[in-house]
Amino acid sequence: MSIWFHKKISVDDLKEIGVNTMAEFLDLKWQEIGDNYLKLSMPVNTKTQQPYGFLHGGASCVLAETVAVSSNTMQSSGATSSIEAAFK
Repeated sequence: MSIWFHKKISVDDLKEIGVNTMAEFLDLKWQEIGDNYLKLSMPVNTKTQQPYGFLHGGASCVLAETVAVSSNTMQSSGATSSIEAAFK
């Protein structure tokens, strides 16, 4: 059963939310939406890395907050979700 308030939401709908935001500046890309999850990716590049070439902690926070806020905004009343991050 889907937890989303708008049952027909798509990845294309999510893309519109991020126009002219930090998510767009950092090249975050919506990958997938399931019945109870969202999948968002972010490249590790000159915009998101610290001087030593590793992913910057602040960029990680942007990724997590973008998923969390988007998920929370679109959930039906009483629905619950969790956030899981995977770095490749």
